[in-house]
Amino acid sequence: MARTILCLCLCNLWIFVLAAIQPTDTTVFRDKIKKYTEIQYAGNAGLFSVHGGISILQTHLNFSLGYGYLPKAVNGVEVHSVILKTKYQFNKGVFLRKANWYTGFSAICGFTSNTFICLPSYFPKGYYAPNAIHAAPFLGCRYPFPFYKPIWAKTAHTFVELGTLDTYFWYWLNNNHLQFWDICNLSGGLCFNF
Repeated sequence: MARTILCLCLCNLWIFVLAAIQPTDTTVFRDKIKKYTEIQYAGNAGLFSVHGGISILQTHLNFSLGYGYLPKAVNGVEVHSVILKTKYQFNKGVFLRKANWYTGFSAICGFTSNTFICLPSYFPKGYYAPNAIHAAPFLGCRYPFPFYKPIWAKTAHTFVELGTLDTYFWYWLNNNHLQFWDICNLSGGLCFNF
């Protein structure tokens, strides 16, 4: 399981790097890459997270790198997270006329005192799985921000995301007492396109 998650993280990073490489001899490709910043509240990355990313394929495919923070006062332990996020945006007008629906997954690596990428030697071999890296699938909706258009950005959007973690999904599949909504979380935020 840990190897699978690590492979997903590396693939996500590789796609992000490939998408960021731009040819220097043409401006056509460079003009098709859009940059954006997201500020997110709640979700799997922490209480607050900030993402910087790029959009390609006429803004249908998005890649971002982010940082999440969960303060000790909220959960009893302070957590810092690094997030690689990939999402695919569907065509506009599928449900609401101006809404942009998207789906994707995040590869999240959490850093705190009780999470491990590689387990310490004092744990029995094969008994515990490393718990610092997770895949987090999500479904989201982005809507143009109706009240404010910043001078320093081309557009501003609000968004909401419904997501879960790989381990929660695994528990739901193997436990008849959990409802689907028990493993989900809701987050929201602002997105600024440049």
